[in-house]
Amino acid sequence: MRDFQLQTSLTKLNELQKDIKLYVVIGQLNQLIKGGRISKTKGLIGNMMKIKPIGTLVDGKIELIHNSRTQNASIQYLKKEITQFIGDKKIKSIGIAHAKYN
Repeated sequence: MRDFQLQTSLTKLNELQKDIKLYVVIGQLNQLIKGGRISKTKGLIGNMMKIKPIGTLVDGKIELIHNSRTQNASIQYLKKEITQFIGDKKIKSIGIAHAKYN
């Protein structure tokens, strides 16, 4: 019985996965520099130019899809992307999270 419930839950989660999209906007590149994801030079230039990388999850990995120059430009880009993703689907919920790291 327990294996059946687990398999049923996994099947349902896999069905729901195609209707879920996660976007990530990196406000400052400092953590990417510290983590070795980008070089100090690229990070310095990116921070000076106020570059805001936007990524999404593809097969469990974050993939860069756009670079915006300002916070407002990143919001406008996300509005366009989300509108295209939604299309004519019925919306159950949308979640927006914000985290500030000092």
